[in-house]
Amino acid sequence: MAMVEDRNAPFVLVGPVHPLRGGIAQFSAQVHEGLARSHRVEVISFSRQYPDWAFPGRSQLDDSRTARQVPAARMIDSLAPWTWWRAAAHIARLQPSAVVFMYWMPFFAPAYGTMVRRLKGRTGARILFLCHNLHPHEPGPLDRALTRYGLRHVDGVLALSECVASDVRRAAPRTEVRCVPHPVPTTFGPRSGAADARRRYGLPPDDLVMLFFGHIRPYKDLSCLVRALPRVLARRSCRLLVAGEFYEPRAPYDRLIADLGIGDRVTILDRYVPDEEVPDVFAAADVCVLPYARATQSGVSKMAYGFGVPVVVTDVGGLAEEVIEGDTGYVVPPGDPDAIAAAIERFCAARTSHDFGAAIAVARARFAWDPLIAALADMAGVS
Repeated sequence: MAMVEDRNAPFVLVGPVHPLRGGIAQFSAQVHEGLARSHRVEVISFSRQYPDWAFPGRSQLDDSRTARQVPAARMIDSLAPWTWWRAAAHIARLQPSAVVFMYWMPFFAPAYGTMVRRLKGRTGARILFLCHNLHPHEPGPLDRALTRYGLRHVDGVLALSECVASDVRRAAPRTEVRCVPHPVPTTFGPRSGAADARRRYGLPPDDLVMLFFGHIRPYKDLSCLVRALPRVLARRSCRLLVAGEFYEPRAPYDRLIADLGIGDRVTILDRYVPDEEVPDVFAAADVCVLPYARATQSGVSKMAYGFGVPVVVTDVGGLAEEVIEGDTGYVVPPGDPDAIAAAIERFCAARTSHDFGAAIAVARARFAWDPLIAALADMAGVS
């Protein structure tokens, strides 16, 4: 690959950052941090990421006291094309070596695709997508057309799982595609003490605690995990901690919990968990369960690894790529409460003789940030 001659030319990172909330914004901040160690980096973010009617949560803003602050020009309105043109003109004036777009759903393909086309005519920068998901978890009729529009003039795509990389290769066979696994976040502080964390949430010190973390949407199939809980309770005393805001109606879950007679065994934190509280949530857990019906990859499993917590994941998308079976966790079929309960039993039987924390610490080296930052620099033609 030809190297960029001007080593002072900046990287431009396009995507959400604080005060916008969520895993993509946190991820963008860490990419900025990694690139900024060796390169000048400019960040272009959103003045409006979603219209209020399209956002299922209570707020799009993150009120975490410890969130990483990233200097950014907040100039992209997802519904206002003139802001896309203005952002592209602003980026072109920076004369960047590369422009890296955070891509995770077709909703942003019109804005990104338009910006890419305008940049192609004004700068020789390499245009890259850092792709969390190519296709949405909850598909719509225009998704494929929008995705094609977004990808058509991109020079390269860095995917965060082999599943996503395969999707990109099928959608854009002439585009350079690489895969680097989603790194373990370092956004949060160290793991809290388990005893204090359990007291905070009213959890008994000796019960097995299963954690479901993140906002609740249909594709994550929390109901499957709720149905698994009585099967685990038949063998041992346990609790389910659900930590995340409901992005769908909560009432059906409350009815299911009541019908199963497990209301005293489920603790629900129906809210966005701020960064400073995340260590407590994971410290309270013995195992993190991702019962997803559909997925590509997950930042949640990497968060669990960051706190030394093993995982049980379903065999969908790239989730199984992240697990060393019986060593860092277990993989089960989707939609199968019995399989989840059986995996929990295997975990309980194994943890008396197997140090999951030590195994996860070894595996974390595979999910470091340096390979991702190096891959971006190489794809940009800058080292």
